[in-house]
Amino acid sequence: MADSKQPIIIKKRKAAHAGGHGGAWKVALADMMTALMAFFLVMWICQMDIKSRLGIAEYFTSPSIYGPHSPSSWFTLKFGGVPKMTQGNMEQSREVGGDPASEGLLRIDPLASDNFTMEVAKRYAAVMETAIANTPGFLELKDNVVIEVTNEGLRVELMEGLRPRFFSPGTAMWCSSGHRLAEFFASMLAPVHHLTTFEGHTTPKPETRGMATKWELGSDRALALRQVFNESGLTPDEVKAVECFGDQKPRFPEKNDPRNLRVAVLVPYSSQDIRIRLPK
Repeated sequence: MADSKQPIIIKKRKAAHAGGHGGAWKVALADMMTALMAFFLVMWICQMDIKSRLGIAEYFTSPSIYGPHSPSSWFTLKFGGVPKMTQGNMEQSREVGGDPASEGLLRIDPLASDNFTMEVAKRYAAVMETAIANTPGFLELKDNVVIEVTNEGLRVELMEGLRPRFFSPGTAMWCSSGHRLAEFFASMLAPVHHLTTFEGHTTPKPETRGMATKWELGSDRALALRQVFNESGLTPDEVKAVECFGDQKPRFPEKNDPRNLRVAVLVPYSSQDIRIRLPK
């Protein structure tokens, strides 16, 4: 009898892929990687000092102005302390870096020549005001800072308020946020290497500790500000004076106004920076 069994045939069907072999996940992965790269880039920039951040921001705003013969924006400060400038910067533009087509690169190095003029002081003031307005840690102190370009030089005052802003009450101990802002000003102005004056001002009867009076308090706070500048590169020989005026030079008419309790730093212009040079 013939074998009536039929062979068993098993057919395997492959599951159909989505169009393009399911490429949607690749797009999602690419988006995630891009987001991660952007996140780490932002974190890297955030840990930079304010001068570097301002320079990077200006580069991406106007990259075409950068090149071997193109002037930099006044936002871009060298570590030495003075912006790079060209004749175009000085004569044609105060805001956007001058005319890139201008000839004759005029580079100013504070370590090689006396160049701290009123025009340079105005650029410093603009950078410092921009940094305070755009740095969250500094913004809360904005109303307690005065940056002035005077006939004598660049003057910065740090004023107290109804609650402590820069120093703990009755002492010369820095508050953390006030100390960071003082360090920022020192990092900008100490490398100028000009004779610098530090001042302490008080109200008639400020809160003090122990047997201290307004004179000790004002002097100690002026010395504390000088110390911050020394740590940023200002040498003892570049300190012109550390003075305490007590309540003799109030900024506001009401002498008991807490804003009269303040410290100040004055960086004179080159023409007023008279150095006494001893013979070797």
